[in-house]
Amino acid sequence: MSGAVLTGTAMNGANLREGRFVMSEMANSRLAGADLSESLLEGANLEAADMRGAILTGARLVAVDLKDASGKKTGRLWPANLTGANLAGANLDGADLSNARLTGADLRGASIRDAHVENADFSGAYIADVDFTGTETGDAAMESAITEGGPETDQEDDEALLEAAVGD
Repeated sequence: MSGAVLTGTAMNGANLREGRFVMSEMANSRLAGADLSESLLEGANLEAADMRGAILTGARLVAVDLKDASGKKTGRLWPANLTGANLAGANLDGADLSNARLTGADLRGASIRDAHVENADFSGAYIADVDFTGTETGDAAMESAITEGGPETDQEDDEALLEAAVGD
């Protein structure tokens, strides 16, 4: 699925384990409860994707090295884009988020244990109750991350939609 255009696709609860989504366009997709563990999402665009409760253990959401016409690296990176994504309750244990853009993402209650977040941008992200056990966050941009509250949502409606999408 590398390079696929999957904008707005409904894949709630899908088994996408070990998938390859390099440079895929997945903005506004619905991936609540989907299993993307061990998947390769280098340079993928997941802007505003609904990934509540998704399983991303060991996934690689990293930047792609841009190359010139002859195939040589240019020194520029194309980061995985999770700007505004809803990752509340997601499992990102052991994931590689190096250089990923998570600005404004909702990560409340997510597990990001033993992960790599070097140079990841969490600016304006909601990180209340995120479990960063074993994750070195020193190189990540977290200065303006929000540690309390979160975006206003109708919790009851959200839970009903998630249950309908992925079941019990």
